[in-house]
Amino acid sequence: MLNQILNWMLIAGTAADAVLLIRVLTLKLHRVYIFIALDCSLGVLFDAVSLWYGWDSPGAVAAFQYSRLLYAAVIPMIAWDVFEELVTRQPAARQIAATHLRANLLSGIVFAIFLLLITAGFGEVDGKGFLTFFGMALWAFAAVLSLNFIWRTVASLHAKNIELPHNTHVWSVFYKLNFGITSVLVAMIFFGFPSTKNQSDVVTIVSVVFDIAITTWCVLRLQRTAGAQHAAPAESSDL
Repeated sequence: MLNQILNWMLIAGTAADAVLLIRVLTLKLHRVYIFIALDCSLGVLFDAVSLWYGWDSPGAVAAFQYSRLLYAAVIPMIAWDVFEELVTRQPAARQIAATHLRANLLSGIVFAIFLLLITAGFGEVDGKGFLTFFGMALWAFAAVLSLNFIWRTVASLHAKNIELPHNTHVWSVFYKLNFGITSVLVAMIFFGFPSTKNQSDVVTIVSVVFDIAITTWCVLRLQRTAGAQHAAPAESSDL
C-alpha cells in the first residue's frame, strides 16, 4: 500500500515539474532565467529516468547519485539566476549579489578541497563509493551555501530599500524552500535516518508532497516579464 502511494506521488511530482518547465517556456522566462530553466529541464529528465527504470531500481539510484555531482556545479549558478532580472537593471543590486556569491564560491572551493583530502585517506573506499559520497556531500553543501546566498542577498537588498521584481521574489522563496528541504534530507541521510524501508518511504512521500506544493505555488505565481520579450540578458561580468 505504502509503495503504491509513493509511486503515484512520484508520478504527481514529475507532472508538477513538467508543468513548471512548460510554464517557464510559455512565459519565455528561459530567456532571462537560463540556469533556472536548465534546473527545470533536469528535474523532468531525472524524474523520467526514475519512473522509467523504477524509482528504487539500481539504475534509478545510480542516476540519482551521479547526478548530484552535476547539481553541485549547477546549484550556485541557479542561485545567482534567481536575481538575474534584478541585477541586469540595478548596478547596486549586482554588486550586493556578486559580493555574497564570491564569498560562497570561496567557501565551496575550500570545502571541496577539504573533502577531497579527507576522503583520500580512506583507501578502502572504492571509486563508486567515493563518487557517491563526494557527490552527495558537495550537493548538500552547495544547497546550504546557495540557501545562505539567497537569504543574505534578499536581506541586503531589503536593507538598501531595493524592491524585488515579482518573479525574483517568487524564485527566491521557491529556491529557499527547495534548498532548505534538500539540506534537511541530506543531513538526515548522513545521520542514519531513515533506517528502515518504511521510514524511507514515508520521508520520501512527505518530501514529494512538499515539492509538489511549492512547485504548484511557483507555477501559479510566475508572470511574464518585460525582459523575457527580448534576447538573453547581458553577461554578468561582476561574477
